[in-house]
Amino acid sequence: MRHLKRIGFFLYSCLLLAGGFLAHIRYEAVFYPGNEDFYAVSQKEQAPRIQAVSAGGQVISADTRLVLRKRDLYGQVLEEETQPVPSKYIGLDREGLLLCVQDEMASPVLKERIQGLVSIQVASFSPEEILLEKTYRTGLKNRSFYLSLEENRVVIWEEGASGNRSLYRRMDTDARTLPPVLRTMLVRGVFLEGEEELEKFLVSYSGW
Repeated sequence: MRHLKRIGFFLYSCLLLAGGFLAHIRYEAVFYPGNEDFYAVSQKEQAPRIQAVSAGGQVISADTRLVLRKRDLYGQVLEEETQPVPSKYIGLDREGLLLCVQDEMASPVLKERIQGLVSIQVASFSPEEILLEKTYRTGLKNRSFYLSLEENRVVIWEEGASGNRSLYRRMDTDARTLPPVLRTMLVRGVFLEGEEELEKFLVSYSGW
């Protein structure tokens, strides 16, 4: 008889615990609706979000090739070479690279300023290869000029890379007012290397 009372007391205790647990669940459902599914929902949302971030990785890595193309103001390609990508570019996407290039253009290094840097553009972008185009005012090499006389006027021609000449400037001063030695030089033709030499030559005869 005592044994049956113990079993009955045990079953009664289990019923009380089960009733309390059910009452707690109903309490949560009434006062915190949807809370029981929060963990499951957050797990479902978190997985695709992480996958989306890693899938859109259009960024520069250490294996990315950097092609640097240098042009003059006339659009002529002066030089094109492939270089290792700078460490400051690694990890940047296209927008980040554009901002970095803008900073470089705002404060160019001394060498770039001497060469006459005008602009830097991101011509193409991909994780495999980026193409930067730099435009220079005078270019990497000195421009060549040829001075001659035509109808008593001094005409300045620019020597092209292929040997052709294009009109650079026509002076208004009558060549007959120039010193005889200078006229003789111009009749034969005068070659000058670089804009600096040309300006010095013109300044030395300021009457032009």
